Amino acid sequence: MLHIILMILKIIGIILLSVLSLILLAILLVLFVPARYKIRASWHSKAAAKVKMTWLLHIISVSIEYTDGELKKAIKIF
Repeated sequence: MLHIILMILKIIGIILLSVLSLILLAILLVLFVPARYKIRASWHSKAAAKVKMTWLLHIISVSIEYTDGELKKAIKIF
């Protein structure tokens, strides 16, 4: 009877440790992986700007472009 209770506690402990390690990994990724960005803007006859930001080796990419009074946005994952 006691060995069954200990086995159940062992399985619960392994599951909790796995979940906590995944949460810790996600927090460390957010804190230590840098976000890269590139901004280009010009004002010759009309205003034009382009902003591109990538994070986590281009897994998440966001680009915003403003030309001729029109704003284009794109978010890409993978």
